[in-house]
Amino acid sequence: MCHFHQKKIIQRYITKNPKLHASIELQNILIRLTKTTEDRFKNKLQNWHRKHDDFLNEMTINQISGEATY
Repeated sequence: MCHFHQKKIIQRYITKNPKLHASIELQNILIRLTKTTEDRFKNKLQNWHRKHDDFLNEMTINQISGEATY
């Protein structure tokens, strides 16, 4: 996948002005995408995912419907 499409996919989830710490860190990795190698990018992304794994797995239960959202 090309850099353009990788950036667009990630920006769909974090917006252009992220406020959460995990999103800000992901955006910083994304900014450096064109200046890094594929292996280094993958490594940074895996490290980011490991660091924020608990945050990514959080769920909120809607009190009325009982449905879970991430």
